[in-house]
Amino acid sequence: MAARYHQFACDWEAGEFTYTPFHWKREHRFVAVRRPAAAEPEEIQRRLFTLKKYTYLRALVTNLGLTPPAVWRFSRARGAQELLL
Repeated sequence: MAARYHQFACDWEAGEFTYTPFHWKREHRFVAVRRPAAAEPEEIQRRLFTLKKYTYLRALVTNLGLTPPAVWRFSRARGAQELLL
């Protein structure tokens, strides 16, 4: 199933889709965050991959009942805290 992306900040888009990975028993909700490739500096190393005109930054599996941008913000805040441990 294709994700529908919606802009939530300047040059930032988030979308969601469901998928059943190999050997997983059920379908899961994924949230993906992307930006136009032209908006990303070339030296940046936080990208997952670039496809066509977009750079994909994160793909998150979640069971939270939040909107895709809210899942991204929640994950981003947690990731910063986990680096401190």
